[in-house]
Amino acid sequence: MPFTARFVPRQPLARDAVTAYFDGRPRYEKDGPGYRYSNPETGVAFSFFCADAPDVVDVALSIDVPRSPAFALEADIEVSALATELDLEYAPFADAFATENSAAHATLVDGSSDFFELPSDMLERVWRWNMQREALEAAVGGAVPRVAFAVHPDTNLACTVALIGTADPTLLPDVDLVASSSSWATLHELREALEPIGTRSPRFRYRLDEGLREARLRHYDLSKGEDATAAINEALGRAKTPLTMLSEKMVYARELARLALGIGIEERIRKGDDLYARFPRECSGFLKTKRWELTRVLGGYTWLSGFKLEAITIAEKKGIVAGVGAGGVVFFDIESGKRLREVPGDVYAGTSIGIDDDARTLAIGNELGAVDVFDVELEGKGPTLQKRATHTTDAPEPPHGHVLGVSPDGSVVIGAVGDDVVILRDGEEPTTFSATGAVTASGDLTRIWTGSTLIDVTTERDVIDLGIDPTLPRVPALSPDGRYLAFATSNGELHCVRMDDGVIVAIVTRKSVARFIAFTHDGQRIVVGDSDGVEVRKVPGLEIEKSFDTPAWDAAVSDTAIYRVVEDRIWTQPLDGPAPPVNDGPIAQLFHSARGPILLATSKPGEGMTGGRAVLWHIPSGVVLRATERLCPDRVNLTRDGRFLCLATEEMLLVLDVGTLSEVARFEPIGRERYVKPIDLDASPDGEHVLACLEDGEARMVSLTTGMDMWRAELGIQCATFTNDGAKVVAGDAGRLRVIDALTGEVEKSITLDDPRSNAEHVLLGSAGETSRALRVIADQGIAIIDLIVGLHTVVELVGARDVIAASPDGLMAAVLIDGASGVDLAFWSVEDREEVDRIVLASADDEPVSAAFSPDGKTLLVGTHRGAVLVFGESAARD
Repeated sequence: MPFTARFVPRQPLARDAVTAYFDGRPRYEKDGPGYRYSNPETGVAFSFFCADAPDVVDVALSIDVPRSPAFALEADIEVSALATELDLEYAPFADAFATENSAAHATLVDGSSDFFELPSDMLERVWRWNMQREALEAAVGGAVPRVAFAVHPDTNLACTVALIGTADPTLLPDVDLVASSSSWATLHELREALEPIGTRSPRFRYRLDEGLREARLRHYDLSKGEDATAAINEALGRAKTPLTMLSEKMVYARELARLALGIGIEERIRKGDDLYARFPRECSGFLKTKRWELTRVLGGYTWLSGFKLEAITIAEKKGIVAGVGAGGVVFFDIESGKRLREVPGDVYAGTSIGIDDDARTLAIGNELGAVDVFDVELEGKGPTLQKRATHTTDAPEPPHGHVLGVSPDGSVVIGAVGDDVVILRDGEEPTTFSATGAVTASGDLTRIWTGSTLIDVTTERDVIDLGIDPTLPRVPALSPDGRYLAFATSNGELHCVRMDDGVIVAIVTRKSVARFIAFTHDGQRIVVGDSDGVEVRKVPGLEIEKSFDTPAWDAAVSDTAIYRVVEDRIWTQPLDGPAPPVNDGPIAQLFHSARGPILLATSKPGEGMTGGRAVLWHIPSGVVLRATERLCPDRVNLTRDGRFLCLATEEMLLVLDVGTLSEVARFEPIGRERYVKPIDLDASPDGEHVLACLEDGEARMVSLTTGMDMWRAELGIQCATFTNDGAKVVAGDAGRLRVIDALTGEVEKSITLDDPRSNAEHVLLGSAGETSRALRVIADQGIAIIDLIVGLHTVVELVGARDVIAASPDGLMAAVLIDGASGVDLAFWSVEDREEVDRIVLASADDEPVSAAFSPDGKTLLVGTHRGAVLVFGESAARD
């Protein structure tokens, strides 16, 4: 039954007026007593019915359900226009539609046929891209493909398709498939040609007819990518089986379908409990399944914004960090890095930002040539930001507005717009000064630098004119009291000038041109950042105190720490002491201790340059207990009794006491030569021995008691695991598993597998005694159940399976990485029933699972994501 919403006219509505409206508006056709709307760009269709009366007409909207949420979004645009034109009482119908649409999804579950689904976020992004596709073409002056849906030929699941017309595309959306009228190709085939171009963010904005608008889909700019265009045409020229296309009404919202199955997001989570408020990215995936429920998120999402940040500012007294970008404004707690509030929208977008000491006044400079001042309310349920004042320019092509500072009490804001420095005081007309070059203001806002002249804000008179070329100083900064000016030059020099008399007190030469300069609040030091790293120098002599090998192009500085901006994240670097151990790359390995609720995680180093450590977390509190130095281990392992942490790099194997991280043993070098990469590591169940598999094919078994080798052999194995009794080692490589005597290193059994991958993972099954079975994914076939005693195996089909990465302690369930509809999912596979019984689907490619571990009692599941978060799942109360 369709969803219906009725709209009542405020005064009698003549049929002629209704007819004239629909006849004159595009995409409508007469349909019986009403009109049918159909948009070929988006695939959205719905109807308006008009009551059959001779003179007076009532209007009702009708949308077939179940449908993609995008149908309601487009219907809202049309209803709003209709209500305005015909003076109808318009009440938002989004909530009512969502309720009926959710209920209608039960018919999909009850039906006998398969259905196709994609995440709601993806459906909305595709709709928004298609809605503005024609405007995008006009903006970029070239072809922009429409995005459609199809059945993926490899997975038989719904996927996104860019439809290439007769002209070569200028923008190419980042989709699953590219198709022309007669052929198609996967985007994976084109990666080599597209990667040098790089993808643009979905938040990349274009100036469309109605103003600056986000693209809403990641995409490639092919305007100068002749090689990529040629590669697309070549790929489309290869013969393939026909592609099965899906209309927009055939693809449903995955979340709603899962809710109908009883394994979707709980209502309390969707309505905004604390977990959702802090971690909305994961919460747009599935946090509660039949078996598991998310209880905690560790690392990975600390200091993480929902959009790319352009600038940040600190209200140190209040303990707040605020950031701004194209997506809006976000506020963080300075102690924990927890996201407190996020205020999305173009009206809050900007490229510079300032805040007062109490976090009650916020100023934003934006790309449209304005400096806006907002009142801030971070508590309660009212609006977080309310505009208080604005300053703009009348220039036909306005430059960016820039915030230079906000006074401690928030009553004064200094900004720069075009060639003017503007002072905004509460209750007064703005004061402006002419700028001649790069500008800045002192921390106490008593002085401003206009490019060549220092001006006293109170008297509005010149303090000193240095008589220098105003184009010389780059990224200038005034000390908090305005007594010193520091700036960089294009040749890499760094200058410090005493502004009382204009004397240059220091000049130093650096290898790179500074990208930002900031004084600490006490004025005793300056922080200089560029693509090579960050330096802390003394004032006024510019002697270097320390440096950090972490590139920084924008940052804010307090007396104790540097807050660096890297894309959508803020990284903290204390001025005295090491950076906190926050994972910023994929969680490579996970272990749950047998000694308590403690997990060991290690991540690959990411953009923030703070990963590459082994970190021990206390699960209930989310506190980091201990972390190693940034050794960037290739492999780690936690002994099964939880006492020792084994850590291997190309140079050495370290064994550390978990309680203190003190060194217990060191094996250096780990291989026969100095630098040999370890590719796997496992400790014996009794914690007495460690086996390392090395890239050059050698396997080495060492004794932690004697420090001697038990055995070393050229076995060529890629991964190895001790059996539960410690007597054997099960090792894998390309096309086989081998059972090895743990005492001697002799191969007792070799089991051939039809799998050419050398890096395939396997897990062992069994909770005690001799382990008799193993699981391993066979590429393009499914899961192999291997009998280690008999030496035989059977393969059970599981479409899209990549690797088995964990098994429950009782050996009854395996966690399998599997290709899902829009990325990699974590599927749970019953060993006895030989079928999938549950699945965790996360929000995006950044959130894809890459590792997993079970607690010894099997009641807690740890999932490591590509973004560097560890998701802690507990057994759901709803479990059957």
